[in-house]
Amino acid sequence: MVRICRARCGGKNAAVAVSSLREFQVKDSMGAGAFESLYAHAGNSELQSTGKETFEAIRMVQSVQRQPYTP
Repeated sequence: MVRICRARCGGKNAAVAVSSLREFQVKDSMGAGAFESLYAHAGNSELQSTGKETFEAIRMVQSVQRQPYTP
């Protein structure tokens, strides 16, 4: 489950909390590309920015997941 915490939660910036990093993804790569394109071409600049940030975060999480974890 993904939860979005706006600035009212205590900080000045919005944050995203996920219960599992495995859930923070679009599982269909073609679907992910289509969603990313929709956000990129949205008429609203805030929606474009949010979409861009979201897909950047997904790529960052995926790159971290590829690395071996050593506690």
